[in-house]
Amino acid sequence: MSARTCCAVASMLALAISVWAASTALAHPAQRRHRHTSCHAGTTAFHRGAVRAFIVSSTDPQTGGPDERLLLCTHGSRIPRLMIDGGGDATLGAIRFELEGSRLAFAIEIASGLSSVAPVDVGWIGLHAGTARTGPLGAGYDPNFLVPEQPLLPFDRVNLMVAPDGWMAVISATKSGCQVVSVLAARARASTSGYLLEVPYVLFTAPKGGLDAASLRIDDTTVSWTNTSGVPASSVRSTGTPATGTLSAQTGGC
Repeated sequence: MSARTCCAVASMLALAISVWAASTALAHPAQRRHRHTSCHAGTTAFHRGAVRAFIVSSTDPQTGGPDERLLLCTHGSRIPRLMIDGGGDATLGAIRFELEGSRLAFAIEIASGLSSVAPVDVGWIGLHAGTARTGPLGAGYDPNFLVPEQPLLPFDRVNLMVAPDGWMAVISATKSGCQVVSVLAARARASTSGYLLEVPYVLFTAPKGGLDAASLRIDDTTVSWTNTSGVPASSVRSTGTPATGTLSAQTGGC
């Protein structure tokens, strides 16, 4: 491989990493801006009772591109709370929301004009207080932007559950039907990218599908589910394979 080719590959990998990291970094300017946003503003992404999650779009002052944030308002809110800041030149796409007691779980795609890789983050936020916890679920596959530290787990269909201690379980599927059961551990402190959930660990892969995603459950020790015939299965949540490294690991075997 020539030096020029090596430099080009390195540049693409660096760009992919920077786009991925920027997708969830909670930028201080965005935090300041959302304090001047009304709870009735933006485009509604989820609304149930007094709970409203919505996307507010503005123009990035440096690039002139879109700058979108996912915000939350609940009963009695006067100031929206930040869930995800897409960063400059990024648009947000809602994939799934699930209201679980006093928490709102979500899966959001973050599309950037800087890359054909569109990361998907999953996470949850307490309805009454606290910072949103997010972690990387996957990204669109592009061999030019493949980075070993990026999980590429499927996200065509996503079901989410949150344990009492903040760990998160996910069943996700490809369009072809392959399903992956994964778990994201809660961090004590945010990583350098701003994540408060770890990279997902794959607990089980069903290449031909057949899992009842709505049956997903997680507690302090175990993730459980059933197949579409009602046969139960489970895994200790602290086990599994990190969705990083080889392509097979990054995709969970799908």
